[in-house]
Amino acid sequence: MHNFKKALINTTSLLLSFAAIFLVVIFPCFDPDSQYNDSATRDALSGKMDYIFSGASFTFQAVDTSIIDEELGVCSYNLASPAASWTGRYTLLKKEIERNKLDTVVIDVSFDGLMRSASNDKATGEPTIFIKLGDLGESTKYLFDNISFLNNAVENVISVFMRYGLKAWKDKITGNTGILQKNKGFWPEPTNDVSLKEKKIIETYNSSTVHTNFIDDNIEYLIKTIELCKQNDVRVIVAVIPISDAEIWKYSNLDEFLIKLEKLCSENDCPVFDFNLIYNRYDIFNDHTSFTNTTHMSGEGAAAFSKAFCDLIKMVDSNEDISNMFYSSYADLKNESPYMSYYLSNTEN
Repeated sequence: MHNFKKALINTTSLLLSFAAIFLVVIFPCFDPDSQYNDSATRDALSGKMDYIFSGASFTFQAVDTSIIDEELGVCSYNLASPAASWTGRYTLLKKEIERNKLDTVVIDVSFDGLMRSASNDKATGEPTIFIKLGDLGESTKYLFDNISFLNNAVENVISVFMRYGLKAWKDKITGNTGILQKNKGFWPEPTNDVSLKEKKIIETYNSSTVHTNFIDDNIEYLIKTIELCKQNDVRVIVAVIPISDAEIWKYSNLDEFLIKLEKLCSENDCPVFDFNLIYNRYDIFNDHTSFTNTTHMSGEGAAAFSKAFCDLIKMVDSNEDISNMFYSSYADLKNESPYMSYYLSNTEN
């Protein structure tokens, strides 16, 4: 009995020590100027926002709200969150719809966004949703409703919280704070040259495929999000955020993804614009300066995309014909790629 009590006391002390360390590590994540917590900023804008971009990391790094505001004369907000699940996106958007008179919601559907598993991988984005919700009761309920305790999702959440906490401490020490708040949810990333070297142009062409089996839970929440907007008289648009030419170059079946997405959006009476296929893509985006990695835009790329988005929406709002604003397929786009001339000249029999 004595040994049992001693073991119990030791175990309890260990757990309490871990809990104390955990709270110290994650504490700066919740500061109102951290890169994870913009709840105070959204609270201050409550009732003023009318244009929201909902998504995950693609949108988080691609939509410059200052350009959207200036070009469209709106009060926009980038409500995206890295690795956000569709449940998380819906929950954040519902909160803002309830306290703002929104005109438009733009939903980001990336080429892999509807294929991501809603099981263990989902846990990686939930800590940010927990923080962004702001209210402790609301956040805790969300976490318990969406994290399974029957697998390693809890461990994933704890490890992600710790990683975010260490990053937040680093930001606090270096003074790298307030960026998310100043930019109304937009997170600009530095430029990196992601262009393909000559050998890779030949090696990677159509060498991979994307999964196009949309997961039912993801489809359900995308449809719920579209319906939520319509029930509140909010215009809803689905947008595919640009990825690098190098990334597009390696996939052979992106047209299959687009056809399925267009069918899904058509069935739910929602327009979809794939900005990978924007007609002047090679005038406004390039692999040398527009991206921070092959799938995410840099700050420079975000500026170009945000302006291109506004130009298109102005045409839509003016009832102008936009039928010639996009390439008809990814196959046609690749034929115009800067990589194609090298590929053809070095693969001819």
